[in-house]
Amino acid sequence: MKNIKEILNGLNFKKRIKIRVQINQDSASLYLDFFNGVGKREYKFLKLNLIGKKKQDDTTLKLACSIRDKKELELFSTDNELQLKNPYDKLNFITYFEAFSKKSKKNDDNYHSILGHLKDFSPHIPMKSDKQTWEKFKKYLLSKVSQNTASVYFSKIKAVYNKAVADEIISKNYAQHISIKMNETERFFLTFQELQILQNTECENINSKNAFLFSCFTGLRISDIKKLTFNNIDDIYASFRQQKTKGLERNKLSQTALEILNIQKKIVQNKNLIFSLKTVSTIEKHIAVWVKKAGIKKHITFHCGRHTFATMCITNGIDIFTLKELLGHRDINSTLVYAKLINQKRDEAIDKLPHLII
Repeated sequence: MKNIKEILNGLNFKKRIKIRVQINQDSASLYLDFFNGVGKREYKFLKLNLIGKKKQDDTTLKLACSIRDKKELELFSTDNELQLKNPYDKLNFITYFEAFSKKSKKNDDNYHSILGHLKDFSPHIPMKSDKQTWEKFKKYLLSKVSQNTASVYFSKIKAVYNKAVADEIISKNYAQHISIKMNETERFFLTFQELQILQNTECENINSKNAFLFSCFTGLRISDIKKLTFNNIDDIYASFRQQKTKGLERNKLSQTALEILNIQKKIVQNKNLIFSLKTVSTIEKHIAVWVKKAGIKKHITFHCGRHTFATMCITNGIDIFTLKELLGHRDINSTLVYAKLINQKRDEAIDKLPHLII
């Protein structure tokens, strides 16, 4: 079977009609994988087998390629170049977007909001919409939401388009060259004293409270905390894959983070998920009420926990390059924002000094 894999590695799979392999005990059966003329996926076994003998298998593969090429001629029309009749050309992008968000089980309130805006903009947006259509949608979004929110929404639309390209439903991302620049926003964070006040203030949902405090002492995003299980914890380390960057992380946990985990073991009672959390919007409401009740006059969201972790690290002498690794940033510029934030606070502290008239 080793010889079969070597031969297959050298096979050209870039054709729209692909030759696939079904590995059996002593051989490998070849079959075609393609979309037929009405857009349905078909699998056609060729009654050809690879047996691990190079000379015979070379002949078998040549025959399989010949059959594949003949099948392509049946499905493709020749007009200077071969073109597959794409049954998805008239598919509504909104329908595909909705199906994608449900199939992927995206626990993200943004997808529901984007879907509403897409439907309000137009009941039908063809998959092959031109750049002008998406420019109009960009202007529509900017008239309805803030520039930063519009930027996030449009990035998700492009991500869904990329999925359609990967699924070979369309040949390119028609919204690829349209972008909405993010404005730099004020990043709110909590001081250690404010964290102490919050810890001593009752919150209507203990899971939301502990998850936020856990973020403040680990720097984890809400998307990673929501899926964190006790299986991810190895003694004093947390191992997980970041949902945003897909990077594999293994971070040591602080004493405070470990104490929160011990409390959660009693709260969730043998459930695998460490935090039993509701939707992001519900968690944000819990935090807003909790912060107000504590008398803290800052606009605090769950993501501020990550800002708080970063600023505490810098304040306590952790260098910017170590912080970059702790936060899982790919680009050091993303981390440098926090150094700038601390410098602003130092400047503000100087401005509060009393004035001695000379």
